[in-house]
Amino acid sequence: MGSIFLRIRSLFLKHRFQRLHSEDSARVEESLAVARVFIVCAALIAIYVDPTEPSRYIVLGYVFLIINIIYSLGLLVYLRSQGEVSSRLQFYIHSVDVLWAALLSFFSQGPGSVFFVFFILALVGAAYRWYFRETIVTIFVILGLLVVEAFLFTHVQLLLGGPGPVELNRLMVRSAYVIGVGVLVGFLGQKEKLQRAQVTAGSRIISGIQGASGLNGAVRAALGSLLDIYGAREVALAIHYWQEEQMTVWRATTIEGGVEVKELHGDASSVPTYFFDSPSSTWCAAINRKTGSFNTSCLDAGWRSIRPVKLALPKELLSLNSLTTLYAASIRLGEEQRCRLFLFDPAASIPLLDSVQSLEFFAKQIGPAIYTMLLLDVLRSRAGAIERARLARELHDGVIQSLVGAEMLVEAWRRHRQHKALALSVPSTDELQGLQQLLHREVVSLRELCSR
Repeated sequence: MGSIFLRIRSLFLKHRFQRLHSEDSARVEESLAVARVFIVCAALIAIYVDPTEPSRYIVLGYVFLIINIIYSLGLLVYLRSQGEVSSRLQFYIHSVDVLWAALLSFFSQGPGSVFFVFFILALVGAAYRWYFRETIVTIFVILGLLVVEAFLFTHVQLLLGGPGPVELNRLMVRSAYVIGVGVLVGFLGQKEKLQRAQVTAGSRIISGIQGASGLNGAVRAALGSLLDIYGAREVALAIHYWQEEQMTVWRATTIEGGVEVKELHGDASSVPTYFFDSPSSTWCAAINRKTGSFNTSCLDAGWRSIRPVKLALPKELLSLNSLTTLYAASIRLGEEQRCRLFLFDPAASIPLLDSVQSLEFFAKQIGPAIYTMLLLDVLRSRAGAIERARLARELHDGVIQSLVGAEMLVEAWRRHRQHKALALSVPSTDELQGLQQLLHREVVSLRELCSR
């Protein structure tokens, strides 16, 4: 029961992922304007086919409907000429939609009006523009207008020409329709927007990794993006190399003006701090304020729910001061490495299930990109080693051999001078010219070798 209450409560809170994805307001309003024109025209056709509706204040009902058609068409033309629609204008358009629905319903047949569909349009518009919380507010406004209409029908004689009965059952059914449709479209709309925000965030992380140079730059870019997405105190990524029994850990924290990333290297003794057996690839730990210990849970195989598990966490991993929540996800790399991602104290505005699900999603997205950068580093290292071996071979077979020959020639001249007279020991012009040409050729060869 507690988990259900928390999930319902989370629907009314502002989700942190909402800031990651902004809708094109002009496109949203243009789409709603097209739907509005269609609904109004459909309503006009409906009352033309069935002239008995609206049964109350027929003339006013037709007048309001025609004015609504003109308003809808004019609004559609105006929105198509705008590159951007402000949030204030969106609020005004939504308010007018609700008021039009109330007027058409009031001057036709009240809560049982055929124009009840305009209330549904207002609910869909709220869910399409915003999130669940704004849709719920729209529901309460519509319910209040329906109650006011029912009160006016039964108590205001001057306005309606005499009190009239109100079908309470129909009012309750219509109210139930409003609540049901509003909750449904608001919930589905919020889920779909958060899903798109998650995909947008994943694309942002991948773009940062692809734009980095080398594994170190890619990891730093990914951790910086995750810090901003989750609003965490710290994000860490650990890679363990099986063969070398070495480990590299990057820990990122937010500082004034940017992100600070520390790179740590460890041996086999430090591996158990970050790599230990866990019942699932993604898990979380939250502190129990009564006992001071951490309660652990993991994501099930279907990504649909979390279940409590027993997991012994190393004390070194929980050494961060005032740590309350910890999330971790395994990232699949090659057969020679294993990798794990950690989030320390993410923002409380992200529900537990959403945090674990999104972390699993990001881990699957980050893994191939990080592994690609790792392979590129290995290829660069091997290519550098091959190039160095080639240069050494060419130097040994070419320049070094020639220089050794020149050295031997000079050494022969020196020894010849020691055993013979000075006049006879001076090298001839041809010999000096030959030595000069040899040195010149090797200088040219070195330049060509360096320019490759």
